[in-house]
Amino acid sequence: MVLSSTISFDRDSRELAEQYDVVGQRQFEHGKLLISDLNVRPGQRVLDIGCGTGLLGAHVASLIGPAGKVFGIDPLPLRIEIASQKSSKTFEPAVGNAEDLSAFDAESFDVVFLNSVVHWLPDQLGVFRQINRVLKPNGKVGFTSASKEHPHSLVHFLELALASCGFSGPDVTALTTPHRLSSEEVSALFRASGFRETQVTVRTLTDHFRDVDEVITFNRSSSFGNHLTALSSKDQAHVRDALARELEANRTPQGLELKRHLIFAVAEKEQTSCNGCSAGCPTPLHSEAQSYLDSSVASLAVRPRVGESATAACSRATAVHEVIAARRSIRKYKTDPVEEEKLARILESTRLAPSARNFQPWHYVVVTDPKIRQRLQRAHDSEWFYGAPVIVCACGEPSRNPARPGARDYRDIDVSISLDHLILAATAEGLGTCWVGAFDPVVVREELGIPEGIEPILMTPLGYPDEAPTARERKSFEQVFHRNRWSHG
Repeated sequence: MVLSSTISFDRDSRELAEQYDVVGQRQFEHGKLLISDLNVRPGQRVLDIGCGTGLLGAHVASLIGPAGKVFGIDPLPLRIEIASQKSSKTFEPAVGNAEDLSAFDAESFDVVFLNSVVHWLPDQLGVFRQINRVLKPNGKVGFTSASKEHPHSLVHFLELALASCGFSGPDVTALTTPHRLSSEEVSALFRASGFRETQVTVRTLTDHFRDVDEVITFNRSSSFGNHLTALSSKDQAHVRDALARELEANRTPQGLELKRHLIFAVAEKEQTSCNGCSAGCPTPLHSEAQSYLDSSVASLAVRPRVGESATAACSRATAVHEVIAARRSIRKYKTDPVEEEKLARILESTRLAPSARNFQPWHYVVVTDPKIRQRLQRAHDSEWFYGAPVIVCACGEPSRNPARPGARDYRDIDVSISLDHLILAATAEGLGTCWVGAFDPVVVREELGIPEGIEPILMTPLGYPDEAPTARERKSFEQVFHRNRWSHG
């Protein structure tokens, strides 16, 4: 049997929530180490994302005193019910999602933390950009996460147990912590979301369990019911017995010994200015770009729109540059589906692109059917391309965009501009793409049913990145730009 790695919040239950309030002491203890790393102080405003049953949030509330305030959010209502029993004047838990922090004002928190939460988040970049918005300048963000380089020791024993029962499928870590990070990826995440890294370290924590059932209860309640849910009750019992046999080899006088390897990461929000603007921005422009633009005739100081604050204007301008700088060609994707609302926003961006004489010659075929994606391999034989959950094919209508007499047909240019809107919108949503033009248009036309007269021009995969490539080398400003007249050979 092949296992599925689909994660759902709907599997939580009151029993699991109550169990987590007990077994969650392990996360609570390592969470206190994170709070120490963040140096949380009296009087601060703190946001606890993924607060669960409120164990750590209530502890932080005791540290910040009556002049401070801790807000906790969690997407699981049953856990918030338990957290509410710990609420006070300085601790306020509520149902909420890491992906939507719009309920909180910009620059309203001194500290934001996520304890054993990040490895559940498919859109990590989007979440951290929102955290940047709600943090004050020089505010701190910290999190703990399962380490991609050093899987928990349970993973090894679980792999052995599953294999002995004849099960296969994705990496076992994808069944337990599907979006874990490496230390290098943590650093890249901080940079891309406008933070200055101050700590990324892996700590090894040793846990002892009475028996295999306590191990399973811990993992099931910690994963809000997503532990081995692809298995039937009968198969789960077989795996439980196999796991018990494997774990017994690691029994000590204190119990079954398991080690967790956790990343502890801390960063500060960058505070810079956009060419004289008094508002703090997450990241500066590239130094060469800033130097070049500083010498232009017009001032680059961001001018607020009517009724817009200087901070909002600066953040708006900087956000565009951040997205452009963060774009990468992604060649490894997670299997998580792209949410329909995100997909709709991304596709809408293509419709708003400029075109010659406003002919808007583009059409898009959005492929989500895995069978069709597989058949498209005949057109472009790169395995990674079809690992994304969505493939987008950008097409153009030559007849709808006639060029001016004696001039070129701008169809391909217009479609390329439109697709670039999609690629940047996808980047802003935390998704990856990779612009591809080297494919067999005859096969694409056949598999996608594209009519004659419509030309498939470009394709891109679309999905959550499973890699964080560094930026590729670019030509210098001096090699590319010329002021008033051509200035070099």
